[in-house]
Amino acid sequence: MKNNKQLPLLILALLLSTIPAFGQSAYIVDKDTFGSFNKEYMERLDNVLRTDDEVAFKMLIVEGKIFPVKKGTKVFFEDSAVWSGCMKVRPQGGTEGFWVFLSDLTEIKSRTNKAQKEKANEEDSIVHEIKGIIFDKTHPVAIIGDMTVSPGDIVNGAKILKILPDSMIIEQAGKTRTLKIGDYL
Repeated sequence: MKNNKQLPLLILALLLSTIPAFGQSAYIVDKDTFGSFNKEYMERLDNVLRTDDEVAFKMLIVEGKIFPVKKGTKVFFEDSAVWSGCMKVRPQGGTEGFWVFLSDLTEIKSRTNKAQKEKANEEDSIVHEIKGIIFDKTHPVAIIGDMTVSPGDIVNGAKILKILPDSMIIEQAGKTRTLKIGDYL
């Protein structure tokens, strides 16, 4: 295998596909943005935006390759392409999913997820495995046991300080530690 860095991403993608709670995640679109029914056109849009190619941007719109998505749209997770920064979502009340940039979404914390976190915090004797990390510069999350956590959350008395692409930094009992996927908290 030429690129060993892709293997952890593949394992993470397979792991995430087996977590039922993750598939139920709801999000709000943070700003007026663009989406596409085709992941490859989202990757092309990313390239066009990075190169500031206004003509190519207009062509993507005129050709119907991308379309506007309004701020405040509630969507539900369907699939992800973490390595490209895109997520496939289905709008509330809609039946067809489309791709958007992960950075344009904010997860809506469900009551069930919050209750799971509170229960885990009360049961400090339970040990939770760090199963995966979904890194995004603005909204990184980690999968710990059956919970999805963000910086600032507390699990087993440990505060999640920072989530990095391949590890997370926690503070527990006044000490700071770095944990990796497969470690226990």
